[in-house]
Amino acid sequence: MLEPAPRNTAPALTIAALTALADAPYGEDPILVVMPADHLITDDAAFVDTLQQAIQHALRDAIVTLGVPPERAETGYGYIKTGLPADGRGARSIERFVEKPAQETAEQYVASGDYWWNSGVFVMRTSVWLAAITAAGRKSPRRAARRTNMRASRATVRCNSIALPSPPVRAIRSTTR
Repeated sequence: MLEPAPRNTAPALTIAALTALADAPYGEDPILVVMPADHLITDDAAFVDTLQQAIQHALRDAIVTLGVPPERAETGYGYIKTGLPADGRGARSIERFVEKPAQETAEQYVASGDYWWNSGVFVMRTSVWLAAITAAGRKSPRRAARRTNMRASRATVRCNSIALPSPPVRAIRSTTR
């Protein structure tokens, strides 16, 4: 499913979840893998391995975000503040999501070692996302999706949220208009 116009992650993800649930055989709870269309994945095998790990966490009702350990301070990316280890393979709990910071703040994030770039890749069960977005808006998923992404981000962190280190993914900037 493609988002026809950029309206933020929460509404697009909610529509995808509702569609997946409607299309699934009765009683099934599909796993969603949500990713931006403008990413270049340079190590396919490592990325597939990371997705397989993410799916295992999602099967245990986690909302998984792939984070890229930063190579440098970058103000063009959002960050994930990671917390305690969640398994023996590099996954960590998520303390919070941070929008694109100022340069000095980005440098502090990188120096701390506690922040990863947010790749925008999410993996979760459909029901887990719909419950999180409903909790964020205290309304039906369709109405809750209209609320801000920040509220959805806070609700996501309150869920069983896991960050997995991802091989580098790069955003590809279109040169066409």
